[in-house]
Amino acid sequence: MASVLFVDDEPQVLAAIERSLFQRYELYTATSGIAGLKCLIDHPDIRVVVSDMRMPVLDGAQFLQEVRRRHEGVVTLLLTGHADLEQAAAAVNEGAIFKLLTKPCPQSTLFGALDDALALVQARDAESALLHTTLLETMRAMSQMLALASPAAYLKTRFVEQCVRYGLPRLQWSDRWQYEAAATLSQIGRAGGDSEPSIVEGSAMPAHSERAWALLRSIPRLDKVALMVRYHDSAIPVELDETSRQGAQLLHAAVVLEGLTYSELGHNRAQQALIAARHKIAPRIIDAVHDFVPDIHGVRLEAIHKLVPGWLLEQDVLTDAGMLVLHKGQRLSEAAITALNNLLKLGKIADGVRVQPL
Repeated sequence: MASVLFVDDEPQVLAAIERSLFQRYELYTATSGIAGLKCLIDHPDIRVVVSDMRMPVLDGAQFLQEVRRRHEGVVTLLLTGHADLEQAAAAVNEGAIFKLLTKPCPQSTLFGALDDALALVQARDAESALLHTTLLETMRAMSQMLALASPAAYLKTRFVEQCVRYGLPRLQWSDRWQYEAAATLSQIGRAGGDSEPSIVEGSAMPAHSERAWALLRSIPRLDKVALMVRYHDSAIPVELDETSRQGAQLLHAAVVLEGLTYSELGHNRAQQALIAARHKIAPRIIDAVHDFVPDIHGVRLEAIHKLVPGWLLEQDVLTDAGMLVLHKGQRLSEAAITALNNLLKLGKIADGVRVQPL
Protein backbone atom coordinates (compact mmCIF):
# COMPACT_ATOMS: atom_id res chain seq x y z
CA MET A 1 0.00 0.00 0.00
CA ALA A 2 1.33 3.45 -0.94
CA SER A 3 1.90 5.73 2.05
CA VAL A 4 1.61 9.49 2.53
CA LEU A 5 4.13 11.77 4.27
CA PHE A 6 3.05 15.12 5.78
CA VAL A 7 5.74 17.67 6.62
CA ASP A 8 5.03 20.73 8.78
CA ASP A 9 7.14 22.48 11.42
CA GLU A 10 4.14 22.83 13.76
CA PRO A 11 3.52 19.60 15.76
CA GLN A 12 -0.06 20.59 16.58
CA VAL A 13 -0.87 20.82 12.87
CA LEU A 14 0.57 17.35 12.27
CA ALA A 15 -1.43 15.99 15.22
CA ALA A 16 -4.65 17.37 13.70
CA ILE A 17 -3.78 15.87 10.31
CA GLU A 18 -3.13 12.47 11.89
CA ARG A 19 -6.54 12.56 13.60
CA SER A 20 -8.24 13.40 10.31
CA LEU A 21 -6.43 11.00 7.99
CA PHE A 22 -5.17 7.97 9.93
CA GLN A 23 -8.24 5.85 9.13
CA ARG A 24 -8.06 6.61 5.42
CA TYR A 25 -4.32 6.55 4.60
CA GLU A 26 -1.07 4.96 5.77
CA LEU A 27 0.47 8.09 7.25
CA TYR A 28 3.93 9.37 8.26
CA THR A 29 4.80 12.84 9.59
CA ALA A 30 7.95 14.96 9.91
CA THR A 31 8.58 18.39 11.43
CA SER A 32 11.19 19.63 8.92
CA GLY A 33 12.39 19.14 5.38
CA ILE A 34 15.56 17.41 6.61
CA ALA A 35 13.50 15.01 8.74
CA GLY A 36 11.20 14.45 5.77
CA LEU A 37 14.10 13.43 3.51
CA LYS A 38 15.30 10.96 6.15
CA CYS A 39 11.79 9.55 6.48
CA LEU A 40 11.67 8.93 2.73
CA ILE A 41 14.90 6.94 2.95
CA ASP A 42 13.66 4.93 5.93
CA HIS A 43 10.24 4.25 4.39
CA PRO A 44 10.47 3.60 0.62
CA ASP A 45 6.74 2.80 0.55
CA ILE A 46 6.01 6.56 0.79
CA ARG A 47 4.75 7.64 -2.62
CA VAL A 48 2.96 10.93 -1.84
CA VAL A 49 4.43 13.89 0.08
CA VAL A 50 2.48 16.91 1.32
CA SER A 51 4.47 19.84 2.71
CA ASP A 52 3.69 23.18 4.28
CA MET A 53 5.30 26.12 2.51
CA ARG A 54 6.70 28.10 5.45
CA MET A 55 9.38 26.08 7.24
CA PRO A 56 12.89 26.97 8.48
CA VAL A 57 16.09 25.87 6.65
CA LEU A 58 14.22 24.29 3.71
CA ASP A 59 10.91 25.88 2.79
CA GLY A 60 8.21 23.69 1.30
CA ALA A 61 9.05 24.44 -2.33
CA GLN A 62 12.77 23.77 -1.81
CA PHE A 63 12.03 20.59 0.11
CA LEU A 64 9.70 19.21 -2.57
CA GLN A 65 12.20 20.04 -5.32
CA GLU A 66 14.78 18.00 -3.40
CA VAL A 67 12.25 15.18 -2.99
CA ARG A 68 11.67 15.15 -6.74
CA ARG A 69 15.42 15.10 -7.42
CA ARG A 70 16.10 12.19 -5.06
CA HIS A 71 12.87 10.21 -5.41
CA GLU A 72 11.61 10.53 -8.96
CA GLY A 73 8.43 8.48 -8.52
CA VAL A 74 7.07 10.41 -5.52
CA VAL A 75 4.06 12.70 -6.11
CA THR A 76 4.28 16.03 -4.26
CA LEU A 77 1.68 18.52 -3.00
CA LEU A 78 2.25 21.94 -1.41
CA LEU A 79 0.11 23.64 1.26
CA THR A 80 0.46 27.40 1.34
CA GLY A 81 -1.15 30.57 2.65
CA HIS A 82 -2.20 33.42 0.39
CA ALA A 83 0.95 35.40 1.21
CA ASP A 84 3.15 32.72 -0.37
CA LEU A 85 1.05 32.06 -3.47
CA GLU A 86 3.41 33.69 -5.97
CA GLN A 87 6.44 31.68 -4.82
CA ALA A 88 4.38 28.48 -4.60
CA ALA A 89 2.93 29.00 -8.08
CA ALA A 90 6.46 29.37 -9.45
CA ALA A 91 7.37 25.99 -7.93
CA VAL A 92 4.32 24.40 -9.56
CA ASN A 93 5.23 25.91 -12.93
CA GLU A 94 8.74 24.46 -12.64
CA GLY A 95 7.16 21.01 -12.55
CA ALA A 96 8.25 20.00 -9.05
CA ILE A 97 4.73 19.93 -7.57
CA PHE A 98 1.63 17.98 -8.58
CA LYS A 99 -0.96 20.16 -6.82
CA LEU A 100 -1.06 23.42 -4.89
CA LEU A 101 -3.47 23.60 -1.94
CA THR A 102 -4.30 26.87 -0.17
CA LYS A 103 -4.92 27.28 3.54
CA PRO A 104 -7.30 26.78 5.13
CA CYS A 105 -7.82 23.57 3.16
CA PRO A 106 -11.22 21.85 3.63
CA GLN A 107 -11.00 18.17 4.49
CA SER A 108 -12.93 17.17 1.36
CA THR A 109 -10.47 19.11 -0.82
CA LEU A 110 -7.50 17.49 0.90
CA PHE A 111 -9.04 14.02 0.54
CA GLY A 112 -9.69 14.64 -3.15
CA ALA A 113 -6.14 15.85 -3.77
CA LEU A 114 -4.63 12.85 -1.96
CA ASP A 115 -6.87 10.42 -3.83
CA ASP A 116 -5.83 12.03 -7.14
CA ALA A 117 -2.16 11.76 -6.15
CA LEU A 118 -2.50 8.08 -5.21
CA ALA A 119 -4.39 7.40 -8.46
CA LEU A 120 -1.47 8.95 -10.35
CA VAL A 121 0.94 6.70 -8.43
CA GLN A 122 -1.10 3.63 -9.40
CA ALA A 123 -1.22 4.69 -13.05
CA ARG A 124 2.54 5.26 -13.12
CA ASP A 125 3.18 1.90 -11.45
CA ALA A 126 0.96 0.10 -13.96
CA GLU A 127 2.73 1.78 -16.88
CA SER A 128 6.14 1.04 -15.38
CA ALA A 129 5.23 -2.62 -14.81
CA LEU A 130 4.06 -2.96 -18.41
CA LEU A 131 7.22 -1.33 -19.77
CA HIS A 132 9.41 -3.41 -17.46
CA THR A 133 7.73 -6.64 -18.57
CA THR A 134 8.08 -5.67 -22.22
CA LEU A 135 11.76 -4.83 -21.80
CA LEU A 136 12.40 -8.01 -19.81
CA GLU A 137 10.82 -10.24 -22.45
CA THR A 138 12.70 -8.38 -25.20
CA MET A 139 16.01 -8.91 -23.40
CA ARG A 140 15.23 -12.57 -22.82
CA ALA A 141 14.49 -13.04 -26.51
CA MET A 142 17.77 -11.34 -27.43
CA SER A 143 19.62 -13.52 -24.91
CA GLN A 144 18.15 -16.69 -26.40
CA MET A 145 19.15 -15.53 -29.87
CA LEU A 146 22.70 -15.01 -28.59
CA ALA A 147 22.73 -18.54 -27.14
CA LEU A 148 21.95 -19.91 -30.60
CA ALA A 149 24.31 -17.62 -32.52
CA SER A 150 27.32 -17.65 -30.17
CA PRO A 151 27.36 -20.07 -27.21
CA ALA A 152 30.72 -18.66 -26.05
CA ALA A 153 29.33 -15.12 -25.90
CA TYR A 154 26.28 -16.43 -24.07
CA LEU A 155 28.45 -18.06 -21.40
CA LYS A 156 30.36 -14.78 -21.04
CA THR A 157 27.03 -12.99 -20.59
CA ARG A 158 26.01 -15.35 -17.80
CA PHE A 159 29.25 -14.63 -15.93
CA VAL A 160 28.79 -10.87 -16.36
CA GLU A 161 25.17 -11.09 -15.16
CA GLN A 162 26.16 -12.98 -12.01
CA CYS A 163 29.03 -10.59 -11.28
CA VAL A 164 26.88 -7.47 -11.72
CA ARG A 165 24.11 -8.87 -9.51
CA TYR A 166 26.74 -9.67 -6.89
CA GLY A 167 28.13 -6.14 -6.86
CA LEU A 168 24.96 -4.02 -7.05
CA PRO A 169 23.78 -4.52 -3.43
CA ARG A 170 27.19 -3.32 -2.25
CA LEU A 171 27.14 -0.29 -4.52
CA GLN A 172 23.59 0.70 -3.50
CA TRP A 173 22.87 2.41 -6.81
CA SER A 174 19.31 3.36 -7.70
CA ASP A 175 17.59 2.01 -10.84
CA ARG A 176 19.38 -1.33 -10.56
CA TRP A 177 17.39 -2.69 -13.48
CA GLN A 178 19.46 -0.58 -15.90
CA TYR A 179 22.73 -2.19 -14.80
CA GLU A 180 21.20 -5.68 -14.83
CA ALA A 181 19.80 -5.03 -18.31
CA ALA A 182 23.21 -3.83 -19.50
CA ALA A 183 24.79 -7.03 -18.15
CA THR A 184 22.24 -9.18 -19.99
CA LEU A 185 22.81 -7.27 -23.23
CA SER A 186 26.55 -6.66 -22.86
CA GLN A 187 27.57 -9.29 -25.41
CA ILE A 188 24.62 -9.02 -27.79
CA GLY A 189 26.86 -7.48 -30.45
CA ARG A 190 28.84 -10.73 -30.65
CA ALA A 191 25.84 -12.46 -32.21
CA GLY A 192 27.14 -11.21 -35.55
CA GLY A 193 30.63 -12.60 -34.99
CA ASP A 194 33.81 -10.90 -33.75
CA SER A 195 36.06 -8.78 -35.89
CA GLU A 196 39.03 -6.49 -35.42
CA PRO A 197 38.41 -3.25 -33.50
CA SER A 198 37.24 -0.36 -35.65
CA ILE A 199 38.22 3.25 -35.06
CA VAL A 200 35.31 5.33 -33.82
CA GLU A 201 35.64 9.00 -32.90
CA GLY A 202 39.38 8.74 -32.43
CA SER A 203 39.38 5.72 -30.09
CA ALA A 204 39.53 1.96 -30.60
CA MET A 205 35.92 0.76 -30.50
CA PRO A 206 35.39 -3.02 -30.75
CA ALA A 207 33.04 -3.94 -33.57
CA HIS A 208 30.77 -5.92 -31.25
CA SER A 209 30.23 -2.81 -29.09
CA GLU A 210 29.24 -0.78 -32.14
CA ARG A 211 26.83 -3.50 -33.29
CA ALA A 212 25.24 -3.57 -29.83
CA TRP A 213 24.98 0.23 -29.80
CA ALA A 214 23.30 0.28 -33.20
CA LEU A 215 20.82 -2.35 -32.02
CA LEU A 216 19.95 -0.87 -28.62
CA ARG A 217 20.08 2.92 -28.95
CA SER A 218 16.64 3.28 -30.55
CA ILE A 219 14.81 1.14 -27.95
CA PRO A 220 12.77 3.34 -25.56
CA ARG A 221 14.15 3.59 -22.00
CA LEU A 222 17.37 1.77 -22.94
CA ASP A 223 19.39 4.88 -23.81
CA LYS A 224 21.68 4.63 -20.77
CA VAL A 225 21.85 0.84 -21.07
CA ALA A 226 22.98 1.24 -24.68
CA LEU A 227 25.74 3.65 -23.61
CA MET A 228 26.94 1.28 -20.87
CA VAL A 229 27.19 -1.55 -23.40
CA ARG A 230 28.84 0.66 -26.02
CA TYR A 231 31.66 1.88 -23.79
CA HIS A 232 32.25 -1.06 -21.44
CA ASP A 233 35.06 -2.40 -23.62
CA SER A 234 36.73 0.87 -24.67
CA ALA A 235 37.73 4.35 -23.51
CA ILE A 236 34.85 6.16 -21.80
CA PRO A 237 34.22 9.74 -23.03
CA VAL A 238 34.64 12.46 -20.42
CA GLU A 239 31.19 13.89 -21.19
CA LEU A 240 29.34 10.61 -20.53
CA ASP A 241 26.69 10.94 -17.80
CA GLU A 242 27.45 9.44 -14.38
CA THR A 243 24.96 6.56 -14.58
CA SER A 244 26.24 5.36 -17.95
CA ARG A 245 29.86 5.87 -16.88
CA GLN A 246 29.62 3.80 -13.72
CA GLY A 247 27.57 1.15 -15.53
CA ALA A 248 30.21 0.84 -18.25
CA GLN A 249 32.94 0.51 -15.60
CA LEU A 250 30.98 -2.17 -13.74
CA LEU A 251 30.54 -4.16 -16.94
CA HIS A 252 34.23 -3.75 -17.74
CA ALA A 253 35.20 -5.05 -14.29
CA ALA A 254 32.99 -8.12 -14.83
CA VAL A 255 34.46 -8.74 -18.30
CA VAL A 256 38.02 -8.48 -16.93
CA LEU A 257 37.22 -11.04 -14.25
CA GLU A 258 35.56 -13.35 -16.77
CA GLY A 259 38.38 -13.16 -19.27
CA LEU A 260 41.06 -14.10 -16.75
CA THR A 261 39.05 -16.49 -14.56
CA TYR A 262 38.76 -19.02 -17.37
CA SER A 263 42.28 -18.46 -18.69
CA GLU A 264 45.42 -20.24 -17.55
CA LEU A 265 45.90 -17.54 -14.91
CA GLY A 266 42.84 -18.64 -12.93
CA HIS A 267 40.45 -16.75 -10.66
CA ASN A 268 42.99 -15.61 -8.04
CA ARG A 269 45.11 -13.87 -10.67
CA ALA A 270 41.95 -12.41 -12.18
CA GLN A 271 41.13 -10.79 -8.84
CA GLN A 272 44.66 -9.40 -8.56
CA ALA A 273 44.50 -8.00 -12.09
CA LEU A 274 41.20 -6.29 -11.34
CA ILE A 275 42.56 -4.67 -8.18
CA ALA A 276 45.54 -3.42 -10.20
CA ALA A 277 43.13 -1.70 -12.63
CA ARG A 278 42.07 1.01 -10.15
CA HIS A 279 43.36 3.70 -12.50
CA LYS A 280 40.73 2.64 -15.07
CA ILE A 281 37.84 1.54 -12.86
CA ALA A 282 36.45 3.41 -9.85
CA PRO A 283 37.86 1.83 -6.66
CA ARG A 284 34.41 1.37 -5.11
CA ILE A 285 33.35 -0.70 -8.14
CA ILE A 286 36.44 -2.89 -7.82
CA ASP A 287 35.78 -3.29 -4.09
CA ALA A 288 32.22 -4.39 -4.87
CA VAL A 289 33.12 -7.22 -7.28
CA HIS A 290 36.79 -8.19 -6.81
CA ASP A 291 35.93 -11.16 -4.57
CA PHE A 292 33.11 -12.44 -6.79
CA VAL A 293 33.27 -16.18 -7.44
CA PRO A 294 31.10 -17.50 -10.28
CA ASP A 295 28.55 -20.18 -9.49
CA ILE A 296 29.94 -22.90 -11.73
CA HIS A 297 28.75 -25.71 -9.47
CA GLY A 298 25.06 -24.80 -9.47
CA VAL A 299 24.09 -27.11 -12.33
CA ARG A 300 21.88 -29.94 -11.16
CA LEU A 301 19.49 -32.60 -12.38
CA GLU A 302 15.96 -31.57 -11.42
CA ALA A 303 12.62 -33.34 -11.71
CA ILE A 304 10.36 -31.66 -14.25
CA HIS A 305 7.60 -30.92 -11.74
CA LYS A 306 10.13 -28.95 -9.65
CA LEU A 307 11.32 -26.66 -12.45
CA VAL A 308 11.04 -22.89 -11.91
CA PRO A 309 10.55 -20.15 -14.55
CA GLY A 310 13.80 -18.27 -15.17
CA TRP A 311 16.13 -21.25 -14.71
CA LEU A 312 18.53 -22.03 -17.56
CA LEU A 313 18.64 -25.35 -19.37
CA GLU A 314 22.06 -27.01 -19.40
CA GLN A 315 21.05 -29.63 -21.97
CA ASP A 316 18.95 -30.06 -25.07
CA VAL A 317 15.59 -31.66 -24.27
CA LEU A 318 14.67 -34.32 -26.84
CA THR A 319 11.65 -36.56 -27.25
CA ASP A 320 12.06 -40.34 -27.37
CA ALA A 321 11.93 -39.96 -31.17
CA GLY A 322 14.85 -37.52 -31.13
CA MET A 323 12.84 -34.34 -31.84
CA LEU A 324 14.26 -31.18 -30.23
CA VAL A 325 11.84 -29.67 -27.70
CA LEU A 326 14.03 -27.09 -25.94
CA HIS A 327 17.64 -26.18 -26.60
CA LYS A 328 20.53 -25.84 -24.18
CA GLY A 329 20.93 -22.31 -22.83
CA GLN A 330 17.22 -21.49 -23.08
CA ARG A 331 15.62 -19.76 -20.10
CA LEU A 332 12.60 -21.70 -18.87
CA SER A 333 9.20 -20.01 -19.08
CA GLU A 334 5.93 -21.14 -17.53
CA ALA A 335 4.74 -22.25 -20.98
CA ALA A 336 7.90 -24.31 -21.53
CA ILE A 337 7.54 -26.02 -18.15
CA THR A 338 3.88 -26.81 -18.87
CA ALA A 339 4.87 -28.33 -22.21
CA LEU A 340 7.53 -30.49 -20.53
CA ASN A 341 5.03 -31.74 -17.95
CA ASN A 342 2.54 -32.62 -20.70
CA LEU A 343 5.19 -34.50 -22.68
CA LEU A 344 6.22 -36.34 -19.52
CA LYS A 345 2.62 -37.45 -18.90
CA LEU A 346 2.46 -38.76 -22.48
CA GLY A 347 5.69 -40.68 -21.96
CA LYS A 348 7.48 -38.74 -24.71
CA ILE A 349 10.39 -37.53 -22.55
CA ALA A 350 12.26 -38.84 -19.52
CA ASP A 351 11.88 -37.16 -16.13
CA GLY A 352 14.86 -35.09 -15.01
CA VAL A 353 16.51 -32.09 -16.70
CA ARG A 354 19.92 -30.53 -16.10
CA VAL A 355 19.37 -26.87 -15.14
CA GLN A 356 21.17 -23.86 -13.73
CA PRO A 357 19.01 -22.12 -11.09
CA LEU A 358 19.37 -18.30 -11.19
